[in-house]
Amino acid sequence: MYAIHKFLLDTMKQKNLSKKDVALRLGYKNISKGIRRIDEFIQEGTLNENIIKNLHIALDESVSKVLEKLEETKQQIAEEIKKQEEEKIRVKEEKRKNFKPFLYCVTEQKIPQPIFVAAISESYLLKKVSLPDNFNELSPKQKLDAMRNAISQHYEYIHNRWGGIVPAYGKILAYTLVPTFEYNEEDLPVYTPQGELIEQPPRFYQEIELGVAGVSIGKKIDLTKIFKNVEMIVEKIGG
Repeated sequence: MYAIHKFLLDTMKQKNLSKKDVALRLGYKNISKGIRRIDEFIQEGTLNENIIKNLHIALDESVSKVLEKLEETKQQIAEEIKKQEEEKIRVKEEKRKNFKPFLYCVTEQKIPQPIFVAAISESYLLKKVSLPDNFNELSPKQKLDAMRNAISQHYEYIHNRWGGIVPAYGKILAYTLVPTFEYNEEDLPVYTPQGELIEQPPRFYQEIELGVAGVSIGKKIDLTKIFKNVEMIVEKIGG
């Protein structure tokens, strides 16, 4: 819980103020709506500008006290942003360390339809075709042979198991080589299901999309936006 939210709860408790009392002091004519906004403010950690701007009135506290708690909140959010960035770097480095060359299976549908089929069956895993760990150390001919062998096995498996259709993704159109962790999509070579290089592939053949698009766990919060909102509110109140 951020400092500004804790400040509201602690002050309400100290002064024996109910949510109804606070809603009235905040200027809400519709008390039920006011209480809902207060609940959202506390439980979801939102930064409702109307509530914060009038918090000194609602709690009978000084504007400077509210600004103090907002500054503390800014510091808390800044620390969270820092930790998020550090985690992104750590995850990226981990992925780079564990990266192995692969072929991306290009299908009729980039985003699975229906999406729950891909999620339940994990058919999205079929979009990534493994290559030998030492792929980048092979000679050009050995690389081509390894790719064609991987393509042939994968294509035959999909054909025998599902009649050539990747569940929720549709027919296989091509295979795109992803040889390194960091790459420029436009430079990725694309091959037919028969293992032949496509000289000028459609651009979407090179757009790598692994996993089940549209399915996420938890609520994503843009901390940078929240931080900027706090700065804006501080400027309005302090100015």
